[in-house]
Amino acid sequence: AAKLLEAGNISEEARAFLKLKMKNHTKEMKELSVAVATVRLAEVQRLAQDIANEPRLDPSTGPAMKLPPRFFELQDELRKTAQALSDAGKANEMSGSLEKYSRLVETCMGCHAAFKALVQQQ
Repeated sequence: AAKLLEAGNISEEARAFLKLKMKNHTKEMKELSVAVATVRLAEVQRLAQDIANEPRLDPSTGPAMKLPPRFFELQDELRKTAQALSDAGKANEMSGSLEKYSRLVETCMGCHAAFKALVQQQ
């Protein structure tokens, strides 16, 4: 994913904006990881739903408009996988929750790798 998100003309403002958003996700993912590992599916459902419901960055306004399109694809994928995890938690599906959580982590890692590539290009 990092190669798909080219830095191009990413402004410092857009980089700082993205860094703050990712910092918030780190806290959420720590809580979600503990809930998955301890099989607290109601908490998994709630935390994943919180991630799925987060406001999306609008590519046409503010610092987000300077981000490459791939970032917005990953944002949509994050929402979709978080919703699937929330649904599995709500249905009390232990194996489904683990599978969906793994998919969510893959999405997060792809975006983090892309962000790291942007920061290193400064």
